[in-house]
Amino acid sequence: MLKLGTNVKDKSTNQEGMLTLMQVEQNGNVYYYFQPRGTSPKTGEPLEGRWIVDSSIEGGVEVTPPYLPIDILGTHAKDNASGYEGVITSLRLHINGCVHVSLQSQQILEETGTVPLSVDFDIRRLSGEKIDKMTEEELEESKQKRPSPVGVGAYKPRF
Repeated sequence: MLKLGTNVKDKSTNQEGMLTLMQVEQNGNVYYYFQPRGTSPKTGEPLEGRWIVDSSIEGGVEVTPPYLPIDILGTHAKDNASGYEGVITSLRLHINGCVHVSLQSQQILEETGTVPLSVDFDIRRLSGEKIDKMTEEELEESKQKRPSPVGVGAYKPRF
């Protein structure tokens, strides 16, 4: 795994920037969110980031991955706040150490015959067979050490 917060170059575009997020899919594929350095001359806002794969990354620092609960991928979970339920399809590690998951509903909507899009949740909001339950003290400490960011949407294939 490459260390998040590392300045790297996207070999595909030759842009320099930083890795700010990592996502692990059920099949083991890993994606990094690349935030290019600079601002848009048109809007003055940061350049738009994008998901890239490790083979596109030049530079970076290899680190031992932190504990990620990979065993929860493919298991059923429920958001304790909204009641939304589904299968965990990916894990995302944010630069601050917070872990989020994509939760995919298995409900088929009667009106359209489709399923709702997967939803991003902080893992600390979920309950499930494979999700470790935290005490109130552990939860508060975790929130202080690893606050949940306003997130980037999950990696979604373009095909």
